[in-house]
Amino acid sequence: MRPAQVTNGRYRGGYGSPVIAGGRVLQFIDDLGAKKEIVVCLAAQNGYTLWTKRISSPEKLMHAASGSPCVADSRVYIMGGRDAYCLDVKTGDLLWKHDALADSKPEPDGYVQETQFSFIIAEGIAAVVSCGRFLGLEVSTGKTVWTGPDPGGIRGTTPPRLCGSVMAKHISSIVAAPA
Repeated sequence: MRPAQVTNGRYRGGYGSPVIAGGRVLQFIDDLGAKKEIVVCLAAQNGYTLWTKRISSPEKLMHAASGSPCVADSRVYIMGGRDAYCLDVKTGDLLWKHDALADSKPEPDGYVQETQFSFIIAEGIAAVVSCGRFLGLEVSTGKTVWTGPDPGGIRGTTPPRLCGSVMAKHISSIVAAPA
């Protein structure tokens, strides 16, 4: 069986992987010239665009869209260059936006040192590494539940591993720590 081509080159920009969920193909892309981060949702069967969400990026970003969408319970989670987004997977409506880098300072060249990791979702928490720290957001509101050090100790574009006891111990130590 040969896979169907669904994009036909219509959408470009970004380095994350597309995600297929519930008959939909979701891709996080960018238009750096227009300072926009874009989530595109296509029908997996025929490639028709179901919705497109364009979100303004307030800062000059260093990287193109790098994270992959994460789909869980009819929501799409995206870590943009500065903000974390939660969208409705059926409509593309913005459910919440979280300024993940509010405390960051621009680099000397004017860029914001952003990170575009992919989310993991577990037990009502949307977890992502953002600018050298591990951030746990409430899935329903996007409010910060906890923060902690980057479990990998480096910046990059892969999500923290949710396997074995490494992640469980890391999350437990953050949640148990006094605020």
